[in-house]
Amino acid sequence: MRKDIFKQWLEKRGLSERPVCDYLSRCSRVEAQLGDLDAAYLQDKLASILSQLVTDNADFPMDGDRVRGMSSLRTAVRSYAEFCDACPPGFLPEQDTADEPRSLSGCGAAPYPYPHVAPSARANA
Repeated sequence: MRKDIFKQWLEKRGLSERPVCDYLSRCSRVEAQLGDLDAAYLQDKLASILSQLVTDNADFPMDGDRVRGMSSLRTAVRSYAEFCDACPPGFLPEQDTADEPRSLSGCGAAPYPYPHVAPSARANA
């Protein structure tokens, strides 16, 4: 997973610090359990990963409410898929400089990580 660039991509879409950290954490957890997200994206656009994030998959450890937990993981992975659509694996942003971090200027943009929720609705969440 390209954590730093994904984080910038989420922030560029107006997500606040907490949801950004949650998405990064959830994607890292999925990656640790099911394998590299970028490789899975190149293979089948993360369909194989998403197909395993179901409540009856006892092989994926989950504390608490499995329905909510798996839903949260699927949402984060779908967002990573949208990020990969906009910034395919292998995309190299401009290099860091002393004054500015890497830029997403060459990276395409999906509308938001939640295509079904308008940005104004997320601000109140």
